Formats: sequence, structure tokens, C-alpha cells
Amino acid sequence: MAKKRVLIVNKFLYPRGGDCIVALTEAELLRSAGHEVEMWGMDYPENLPMLMTDIFAPQVKFDGSLPEKLKSVMRMMGFGDIRSSFSRALARFRPDVVHFHNIHSYLSPVIVGMAKNAGARTLWTMHDYKLICPAYTCTDSSGCVCTSCVKRPGTVLEKRCMKGSRLQSAAAYLEARRWNLSRLSAMTDRFICPGQFMAARLRESGLPEEKLIVVNNFLDREKVARIRELPVGSKRDSRRILYVGRLSAEKGIEPMIREFMAMPDDFTLRIVGSGPEEEKLRGICRGDSRIEFCGWKSSADVMKEMVSAAVFVCPSIWFENKTISVMEALACGAPVLVSDVGSLPDMVDASNGMTYNPNRCGEFANALRAISQGSFDHQAISSQALGAYSSDAHLKLLETLF
Repeated sequence: MAKKRVLIVNKFLYPRGGDCIVALTEAELLRSAGHEVEMWGMDYPENLPMLMTDIFAPQVKFDGSLPEKLKSVMRMMGFGDIRSSFSRALARFRPDVVHFHNIHSYLSPVIVGMAKNAGARTLWTMHDYKLICPAYTCTDSSGCVCTSCVKRPGTVLEKRCMKGSRLQSAAAYLEARRWNLSRLSAMTDRFICPGQFMAARLRESGLPEEKLIVVNNFLDREKVARIRELPVGSKRDSRRILYVGRLSAEKGIEPMIREFMAMPDDFTLRIVGSGPEEEKLRGICRGDSRIEFCGWKSSADVMKEMVSAAVFVCPSIWFENKTISVMEALACGAPVLVSDVGSLPDMVDASNGMTYNPNRCGEFANALRAISQGSFDHQAISSQALGAYSSDAHLKLLETLF
């Protein structure tokens, strides 16, 4: 196909989370295929070096002073300096395609309309449920799954779903009203869903079928090359359980830990990552020598953890969206034990793991014992995952949208 000028937009441009990793690796994938690619986002100290850094959107802070908070709310609504910043990016790069990733709040959906008006093809990957849930996660302030805002956006106010704060929940409500599905659909040529679960939720919410397409997340080529050099089929520590990811409430780590601590078994649990719940979780586990918090680790070290683990766990209580960590664990040959929530069940079958209901007391413990006694072909698990999450397949499908 003819090579395109592609502008990739994400609010943060360093390996902060899954959305950032996908955006960054996608840029490299498209460059390798001969497309001219640049990235644009919010100016932030930890961003990787980028060519257009000088015209990034100025940083806003939702937890700063009152003037800073007001500026952030203006940005969220699409006012202030965001228009002039993005106008400069469009004028300098003149993209054929603008691929948006995570842009709410710190940037603004206003830039999707600007790209559309400039004549660019507009694609938008859905990394969370912001289009149908003002609080992003389809969970309420108590951590329970909630989809009420699909029909009643005011639920976010009633339940204070944004961090239990009336003010933040009000801002999220106003943002959802301003950037409603009808308006966003008119701006966007195609919404890219990493899995069928996300596509189904957006379809049910009223987005037209022809606007939705499923394109799997992928494993970048550097990681794949590293995995191929690892002993994925070697003998593993049969009692070692591994979690890798953000330590936040929606990840379901606390209930998993409490069940684990009540088990008399001699499993060990290694927790890799950091996040807002870390101090609380460490306090809960204090005194249990079977649980080790390893903090942040490099990608290479995470891969080594995965090839030595007997079981990789993902106990999320929110609608996970083809999570990168599960993809990587499978590619490393690790059987996975995941909650039966969101897209996670779509990634697992009897050959590579098990699912469990996180809302049933004792089910995690029973499932962990069952999966630890199972017999798995680690090499086959790895081979299947490397094929399912191939960068070549992702690239081929993505290019059809250009």
C-alpha cells in the first residue's frame, strides 16, 4: 500500500501503562513498514525524546493549585491552549492519518474533530471504557462493576465514582455530557477495539457497527525476540505464583491476597509493579513471608520472572481490555489464572489456564490449587500466544484502516 504520514497521539509518551506501551510500539511498527510517523501528546517530564516535543500541549495538573485545577478542567472541555497546540502539530506534520489512543482529560477529544476537519483519517483505539463510563473503568466508588452511566450518566455524581470525590465526579459528568457518543462518533472514522468484549459494550451503547473494528493488541518484535531466547519450556518452580501490573483497586489484588494468606499451602506469591495501593497492600501482607513485593522491574527482568513462574495471575475486578501482561505471560509459556471479567475469559482456554469468579469467596484458592496440579505444554502455550498477538497481523489489519 502507499505509505502514509501517521500522527500517533497519546496523553503520556513513556511506558506508564498499557495505552502508552501500545502507542509507542505501534509507532515503531509503522516506521518499520515504511510509514512516516510522529507522536504528539502532553508535555511531561518523563516523556521519551520526541521530534515535536516543542509543540506538545502544555502540562496540566488535576491535583495542583486552584488555578491549575481550573486550567485542567478547561483542557478537559476542549478550551484554552489545547486547540492552538494541536493546530501547530497538524500544520507542521500534515498527517494523512491521526491515530488517537488515550486522550481524555489531559488532552481532549476536541483534537479528534480538529484532525477530521483538517482532512485526516481519524482512528481511535479504546484502551478503557471512558466513552461509556465517565470514571473510565465501569466500576463504582466501592469497586463493584457498574454500567449504569450508559443509560444514566448522572450515576457518576450519585455514587461519586471518581475517587470518591464530589468535585472530580462532577467534572467527569460534565466531560461526558460535552463529549457524548453522538458527537465523538461524528468525529471518528473508526473506533479500534482490542477485543470482542470492548466492541460489544460500545455496540450496545449505541455506536454504529460500521464504526467498530476489532484489532488485537500485539507483542512488539523486540520482546518477541527476547522471549524466543528464553527457556519457556523449561522446568518451573511449581509453587511460584506471579502477578505483574499496576497496584490499584480495580486490579483486584487485595481480595486475591487475602484469600492467598488464608491458604495453608506452601505457594509463594511474587508481586511485580507499583501503584496507589502498594503501601496498603504491603501492610496487609506484613508477616506473611510467602508474599514478596518486588517493585518495578524492567521488561527483560519481567520476562525472566514469567518463564520461571508456575502460574501467572490476573485477578482484576474491572472489565480488563486484552491486558498486555497476560499476553506476555502466555508468550513466556506461563499458564494463567484470570478472573472471568471483561475480555480476560477470551484469552484463556483449557490448554493455557483457567478462569474464576472473583466475587465468590474461596474460588480463587480452589482455582489456584486446581491449576497448579494441571499439566501444561509451556512451549505450546508460548507458540500459540506468539501467533495470536503477532505484530505482523496487527500491522496488516491496521493498514487496511488507513
